Order: sequence, then C-alpha cells, then structure tokens
Amino acid sequence: MSEEYPPEFARGILNSNYLINENLPDANLFFDFKKNDRTDGYAELSINWVDNEKAITILKDQKKKESETLQYSCGVGLFLTDELRRLCVSNSYCKNALCYERKPIDGNEFHGNLLLIEEINSNKEKKRIKNMIAATIATNCFSRIE
Repeated sequence: MSEEYPPEFARGILNSNYLINENLPDANLFFDFKKNDRTDGYAELSINWVDNEKAITILKDQKKKESETLQYSCGVGLFLTDELRRLCVSNSYCKNALCYERKPIDGNEFHGNLLLIEEINSNKEKKRIKNMIAATIATNCFSRIE
C-alpha cells in the first residue's frame, strides 16, 4: 500500500437494499467480496479511486450487462481513504486481513479493490469479523451522489 491514493474512494450502490433509511450506505455494501481469479489468498470488492470527477461519472453512468439500465440505481457512496487506511493499519481485527489496491480495468482507469483475506471472507465462524469490517467502512460514508 505504498502507492499514493486520493483522499476519497467510491462504491456504486446497486439498489435500496444497500441503504439505511434510503439515505446512507448499509454495511451490506461492503460484504460481497469475491475470490475471482486471485491466487494471492485475497477476495476482492470493487471500488473507484476518486482521482477526479470522472471516477464518479464512470460509476454513475455504468450500465448493467447487455442492458440500458443503470447498474447503480441508488447512486454512489463516497468514503475517506484515510479512514480506510487507519482501519487497515491500526484495528487489531483488520491488521493483515484487509488492504486495498489500485487495479485499472478496461474502460475504468480509476478501478481498484478492497482486499479481504479469503479465510475471513469464506469462514462462517469468522463472519463477525467480516461484519465488523463492513460496518466500519460503511459508517465512514460522508456523501452519497444520486
């Protein structure tokens, strides 16, 4: 994590099931980590690094596969990178379990991932740790853009 990161990151909000009182993101927004093709022991959750306004526009304009319907019908949540960094470094449950990366993909130079150790992601006995991590990140939302 020695790379420079902007002060904010964003995550698209699929629908109202990911909101509390139709306003702020719920912890479920940070619960669906996927192993995908990773071989490093982590599961990933997509985010965008907000280097500029285009990072938010890409999320707001993203369409569902093979559809003209918006992917993120409830907008985009903005979160503070410093709070994420603090969580990754100083929280005893998260230290060595949660980190992040910048990983551009085709059509989205701002793409990155939150990374959670696969053992915590898939182990039902460690679900409480995953719940705590998700809730902590979600409570650091400072803005939602519709």
